Amino acid sequence: MIALEGMSVGTSGDYRNYFEVDGERFSHLLDPRTGRPIKHQLASVSVFHPSNAWADAWATALTVVGSEKGMQLAVENNLNILMLVKDGESWRSLASPAFVNYFGEALVNELGIEPWATSTANRQTETGE
Repeated sequence: MIALEGMSVGTSGDYRNYFEVDGERFSHLLDPRTGRPIKHQLASVSVFHPSNAWADAWATALTVVGSEKGMQLAVENNLNILMLVKDGESWRSLASPAFVNYFGEALVNELGIEPWATSTANRQTETGE
């Protein structure tokens, strides 16, 4: 649990809302650039923002574009975000620099969240976006 004061959280992802056809998984989120369901390893994005509407909008947009571009946008816009990325049979939690600065390194370490800056060597697991 993370205590929030004057802050909303919006989460978007396809880890619960999807359907399968002939063993192929399809997200309920559509990429407006292609009109097709998203296909990448990013399972969810949580955005922490004073405005719930902005948090929700950013969470959906960042989820659609995937972890690499999504984190790039988060850094450019100084957004507090937390990503959950599929990594084979396990999961990785990635935090934006703004998230680490806002909530502190102690909390990030306690929760086992990987700061984005230290995850750059491991980004190959997130390609396919």
